[in-house]
Amino acid sequence: MEKHYKLVLFDFDKTLYVGRFFALRLVLANLPFAMRVKAERQVRHSLSGLDLGGGEALRAEFASRLAALIGVSASEAAVWYADAYLKSMPRLLAAYPARPGAVEVIGELLDAGVRVAVLSDYPSTRERLAAIGIADERLLCLSAEDFGALKPAPRPFVETARLAGVAPADTLVVGDRADNDGEGAKAAGMDCLLIKGKRATGADGFEALPWEGVLGRLRQIAGGSAK
Repeated sequence: MEKHYKLVLFDFDKTLYVGRFFALRLVLANLPFAMRVKAERQVRHSLSGLDLGGGEALRAEFASRLAALIGVSASEAAVWYADAYLKSMPRLLAAYPARPGAVEVIGELLDAGVRVAVLSDYPSTRERLAAIGIADERLLCLSAEDFGALKPAPRPFVETARLAGVAPADTLVVGDRADNDGEGAKAAGMDCLLIKGKRATGADGFEALPWEGVLGRLRQIAGGSAK
Protein backbone atom coordinates (compact mmCIF):
# COMPACT_ATOMS: atom_id res chain seq x y z
CA MET A 1 0.00 0.00 0.00
CA GLU A 2 1.31 3.46 -0.92
CA LYS A 3 2.33 5.51 2.10
CA HIS A 4 0.06 8.46 2.81
CA TYR A 5 2.48 11.36 2.42
CA LYS A 6 1.30 14.80 3.50
CA LEU A 7 4.11 16.75 1.81
CA VAL A 8 5.98 16.20 -1.45
CA LEU A 9 9.17 18.25 -1.49
CA PHE A 10 10.72 18.73 -4.93
CA ASP A 11 14.25 19.74 -5.78
CA PHE A 12 14.35 22.28 -8.62
CA ASP A 13 17.36 22.08 -10.96
CA LYS A 14 17.44 18.93 -13.13
CA THR A 15 14.40 17.61 -11.24
CA LEU A 16 11.52 19.72 -12.51
CA TYR A 17 13.24 20.45 -15.82
CA VAL A 18 15.95 18.58 -17.71
CA GLY A 19 18.34 21.51 -18.15
CA ARG A 20 20.53 20.22 -20.95
CA PHE A 21 23.37 22.68 -21.64
CA PHE A 22 22.04 25.09 -19.01
CA ALA A 23 25.49 25.44 -17.39
CA LEU A 24 26.97 26.35 -20.77
CA ARG A 25 24.23 28.91 -21.37
CA LEU A 26 24.99 30.45 -17.98
CA VAL A 27 28.62 30.86 -19.01
CA LEU A 28 27.68 32.38 -22.37
CA ALA A 29 25.18 34.76 -20.75
CA ASN A 30 27.93 35.95 -18.40
CA LEU A 31 30.74 35.64 -20.95
CA PRO A 32 32.81 38.66 -19.82
CA PHE A 33 32.87 36.97 -16.39
CA ALA A 34 33.19 33.33 -17.45
CA MET A 35 35.82 32.64 -14.80
CA ARG A 36 33.47 33.99 -12.15
CA VAL A 37 30.83 31.47 -13.20
CA LYS A 38 33.33 28.64 -12.76
CA ALA A 39 34.44 30.07 -9.42
CA GLU A 40 30.82 30.35 -8.27
CA ARG A 41 30.38 26.62 -8.81
CA GLN A 42 33.60 25.89 -6.91
CA VAL A 43 32.56 27.99 -3.93
CA ARG A 44 29.07 26.52 -3.86
CA HIS A 45 30.55 23.03 -3.84
CA SER A 46 32.88 23.98 -0.97
CA LEU A 47 29.85 25.13 1.07
CA SER A 48 27.69 22.07 0.35
CA GLY A 49 26.32 20.58 3.53
CA LEU A 50 27.57 23.35 5.80
CA ASP A 51 25.09 25.07 8.11
CA LEU A 52 26.01 28.69 8.81
CA GLY A 53 22.81 29.42 10.68
CA GLY A 54 21.22 32.05 8.46
CA GLY A 55 21.05 33.49 4.98
CA GLU A 56 23.11 36.59 5.69
CA ALA A 57 25.95 34.57 7.22
CA LEU A 58 25.98 32.17 4.29
CA ARG A 59 25.93 34.95 1.70
CA ALA A 60 28.77 36.76 3.48
CA GLU A 61 30.90 33.61 3.55
CA PHE A 62 30.01 32.88 -0.05
CA ALA A 63 31.02 36.37 -1.18
CA SER A 64 34.27 36.17 0.78
CA ARG A 65 35.26 32.85 -0.78
CA LEU A 66 34.21 33.96 -4.26
CA ALA A 67 36.14 37.21 -3.93
CA ALA A 68 39.29 35.33 -2.97
CA LEU A 69 39.05 33.20 -6.11
CA ILE A 70 38.32 35.96 -8.61
CA GLY A 71 40.47 38.73 -7.14
CA VAL A 72 37.85 41.35 -6.25
CA SER A 73 36.38 42.69 -3.03
CA ALA A 74 33.68 40.72 -1.24
CA SER A 75 31.18 43.51 -1.93
CA GLU A 76 31.91 43.43 -5.67
CA ALA A 77 31.58 39.65 -5.71
CA ALA A 78 28.24 39.87 -3.89
CA VAL A 79 26.90 42.50 -6.30
CA TRP A 80 27.92 40.48 -9.37
CA TYR A 81 26.32 37.33 -7.95
CA ALA A 82 23.02 39.02 -7.03
CA ASP A 83 22.63 41.55 -9.84
CA ALA A 84 24.13 39.73 -12.83
CA TYR A 85 24.46 36.00 -12.26
CA LEU A 86 21.22 35.26 -10.43
CA LYS A 87 19.16 37.62 -12.59
CA SER A 88 20.32 35.81 -15.74
CA MET A 89 18.79 32.52 -14.57
CA PRO A 90 15.04 33.15 -15.11
CA ARG A 91 15.72 34.57 -18.55
CA LEU A 92 17.69 31.48 -19.56
CA LEU A 93 15.22 29.09 -17.94
CA ALA A 94 12.48 30.36 -20.26
CA ALA A 95 14.01 28.05 -22.89
CA TYR A 96 13.51 25.00 -20.64
CA PRO A 97 9.94 23.80 -20.18
CA ALA A 98 9.07 21.74 -17.13
CA ARG A 99 9.36 17.98 -17.44
CA PRO A 100 6.36 16.38 -19.17
CA GLY A 101 3.56 15.91 -16.67
CA ALA A 102 5.21 17.95 -13.91
CA VAL A 103 2.69 20.79 -13.95
CA GLU A 104 -0.22 18.35 -14.03
CA VAL A 105 0.99 16.08 -11.23
CA ILE A 106 1.74 19.04 -8.97
CA GLY A 107 -1.83 20.22 -9.52
CA GLU A 108 -3.18 16.73 -8.80
CA LEU A 109 -1.25 16.52 -5.54
CA LEU A 110 -2.40 19.95 -4.41
CA ASP A 111 -6.02 19.25 -5.39
CA ALA A 112 -5.86 16.04 -3.34
CA GLY A 113 -4.80 18.00 -0.24
CA VAL A 114 -1.11 17.07 -0.32
CA ARG A 115 1.20 19.99 0.44
CA VAL A 116 3.81 20.58 -2.28
CA ALA A 117 7.06 22.49 -1.80
CA VAL A 118 10.07 23.25 -3.96
CA LEU A 119 13.42 23.62 -2.20
CA SER A 120 16.30 24.92 -4.32
CA ASP A 121 19.83 25.77 -3.24
CA TYR A 122 19.52 29.02 -5.21
CA PRO A 123 17.16 31.90 -4.28
CA SER A 124 14.21 33.33 -6.27
CA THR A 125 12.67 29.88 -6.45
CA ARG A 126 9.15 31.04 -7.39
CA GLU A 127 10.47 33.30 -10.16
CA ARG A 128 12.57 30.51 -11.64
CA LEU A 129 9.65 28.08 -11.41
CA ALA A 130 7.46 30.51 -13.33
CA ALA A 131 10.13 30.68 -16.04
CA ILE A 132 9.74 26.94 -16.71
CA GLY A 133 5.94 27.15 -16.64
CA ILE A 134 5.14 26.16 -13.03
CA ALA A 135 3.17 28.97 -11.44
CA ASP A 136 0.67 27.47 -8.99
CA GLU A 137 0.33 29.94 -6.14
CA ARG A 138 -0.36 27.11 -3.69
CA LEU A 139 3.25 25.95 -3.94
CA LEU A 140 5.61 26.59 -1.04
CA CYS A 141 8.76 27.93 -2.73
CA LEU A 142 11.94 28.06 -0.65
CA SER A 143 15.70 28.38 -0.97
CA ALA A 144 18.31 26.54 1.09
CA GLU A 145 20.55 29.59 0.64
CA ASP A 146 18.01 31.72 2.49
CA PHE A 147 18.10 29.25 5.40
CA GLY A 148 21.89 29.57 5.54
CA ALA A 149 22.63 25.92 4.81
CA LEU A 150 23.10 24.36 1.38
CA LYS A 151 22.08 20.79 0.62
CA PRO A 152 22.64 18.14 1.88
CA ALA A 153 22.46 19.95 5.23
CA PRO A 154 19.24 18.68 6.82
CA ARG A 155 17.92 21.92 8.33
CA PRO A 156 16.44 23.37 5.09
CA PHE A 157 14.51 20.13 4.62
CA VAL A 158 13.29 20.10 8.21
CA GLU A 159 12.37 23.80 8.11
CA THR A 160 10.45 23.31 4.86
CA ALA A 161 8.37 20.58 6.48
CA ARG A 162 7.81 22.77 9.54
CA LEU A 163 6.59 25.66 7.39
CA ALA A 164 4.26 23.28 5.59
CA GLY A 165 2.93 22.05 8.92
CA VAL A 166 4.00 18.47 8.20
CA ALA A 167 6.25 16.06 10.09
CA PRO A 168 9.47 14.98 8.33
CA ALA A 169 8.31 11.35 8.51
CA ASP A 170 5.27 12.28 6.40
CA THR A 171 7.40 13.94 3.70
CA LEU A 172 8.64 12.53 0.40
CA VAL A 173 11.60 14.27 -1.22
CA VAL A 174 11.79 14.06 -5.02
CA GLY A 175 15.16 14.93 -6.57
CA ASP A 176 17.84 13.91 -9.03
CA ARG A 177 20.96 13.55 -6.87
CA ALA A 178 21.79 10.94 -4.27
CA ASP A 179 24.49 13.12 -2.71
CA ASN A 180 22.35 16.24 -2.24
CA ASP A 181 18.67 15.28 -2.29
CA GLY A 182 19.05 11.73 -1.02
CA GLU A 183 21.51 12.40 1.78
CA GLY A 184 19.67 15.57 2.82
CA ALA A 185 16.35 13.74 3.00
CA LYS A 186 17.88 10.86 4.94
CA ALA A 187 19.50 13.20 7.48
CA ALA A 188 16.16 15.01 7.91
CA GLY A 189 14.25 11.78 8.53
CA MET A 190 12.36 11.92 5.22
CA ASP A 191 11.73 9.36 2.49
CA CYS A 192 13.25 10.01 -0.90
CA LEU A 193 12.47 9.12 -4.52
CA LEU A 194 15.08 10.03 -7.12
CA ILE A 195 14.98 10.38 -10.88
CA LYS A 196 17.27 7.68 -12.19
CA GLY A 197 20.41 8.97 -13.90
CA LYS A 198 24.14 9.45 -13.48
CA ARG A 199 23.74 11.04 -10.05
CA ALA A 200 21.04 8.67 -8.82
CA THR A 201 21.67 5.14 -10.00
CA GLY A 202 19.55 3.15 -7.57
CA ALA A 203 22.72 1.42 -6.39
CA ASP A 204 23.52 4.21 -3.93
CA GLY A 205 21.01 3.25 -1.26
CA PHE A 206 18.14 5.38 -2.57
CA GLU A 207 15.18 4.37 -4.69
CA ALA A 208 15.53 5.69 -8.22
CA LEU A 209 13.07 5.45 -11.10
CA PRO A 210 12.87 6.93 -14.60
CA TRP A 211 10.84 10.13 -14.66
CA GLU A 212 7.79 8.25 -15.95
CA GLY A 213 8.00 5.97 -12.90
CA VAL A 214 8.33 8.97 -10.57
CA LEU A 215 5.22 10.49 -12.17
CA GLY A 216 3.32 7.25 -11.65
CA ARG A 217 4.30 7.09 -7.99
CA LEU A 218 3.24 10.70 -7.42
CA ARG A 219 -0.10 10.06 -9.08
CA GLN A 220 -0.63 7.10 -6.75
CA ILE A 221 0.04 9.41 -3.80
CA ALA A 222 -2.43 11.97 -5.14
CA GLY A 223 -5.05 9.31 -5.81
CA GLY A 224 -4.65 7.78 -2.36
CA SER A 225 -4.92 11.15 -0.64
CA ALA A 226 -8.03 12.13 -2.59
CA LYS A 227 -9.98 9.14 -1.26
